[in-house]
Amino acid sequence: MKIKVIILSIPIFLSACTPTEHYSESNMSLFAAVYGFEAIEGPVKELHFDAKAANNVDLITVQASFDHKGCLSSLSVDGEVNSKVVLKKIDGKLSGVDNGKKVIFELGEHCVILNKKAEDGNILKQFTYDENHRLSIDNSFDEGRLRKYSYDASGKRISGIETIQGGTVIDKVVMHYKDPENKYLDYFADGNGPLFGRTGIKITCQYHDKTPTKCQAGYAFLKDNLFIKASVDIKTTFY
Repeated sequence: MKIKVIILSIPIFLSACTPTEHYSESNMSLFAAVYGFEAIEGPVKELHFDAKAANNVDLITVQASFDHKGCLSSLSVDGEVNSKVVLKKIDGKLSGVDNGKKVIFELGEHCVILNKKAEDGNILKQFTYDENHRLSIDNSFDEGRLRKYSYDASGKRISGIETIQGGTVIDKVVMHYKDPENKYLDYFADGNGPLFGRTGIKITCQYHDKTPTKCQAGYAFLKDNLFIKASVDIKTTFY
């Protein structure tokens, strides 16, 4: 289903975070980007994220749990947008199944995710971080592409993502936030490039104590004349 590839190639909200001895949002942000759901700010303990298309088709359902430092303990992803994913932290690594294949995410200091490996040890993805501990490059060897992330002046929000293949930029997305401090999931993502042509995502949400609870999303892919509306339910518990 082409929509799987398109939606996962457009940036999902990704907050900057600094791994410390306290709670870090690094794992939340990275897995949201890799598996196509929206990252929630704050010391999240458990997350349930459910997005449905207008025809009631389950686009993506996510169940995630984190320890008191923000390290991912378990993750389950299912739906039309993504293959079925089940991960669990075992012996200092995140192990599980992705699209029917065994995978391992290796962790560094402060449980920062270093890479994603196949069962035979081949590296599928390599993650690079900048001096401020923000994700700067997602090098996807399994796709033959890498994604470069840039940030706004505050350093708190992704401002753009370039997808590069064979040294050529094949997709470039610019993020626009309406009120990032109070409504951080309300944004418009404007994309263009030879990979998908002109694309866009617009999301507006309801909030409780600055935490999103329900959202309406619209996806537009002009080259394919494809327009999708979705509703999102988010349930979050915090430490």
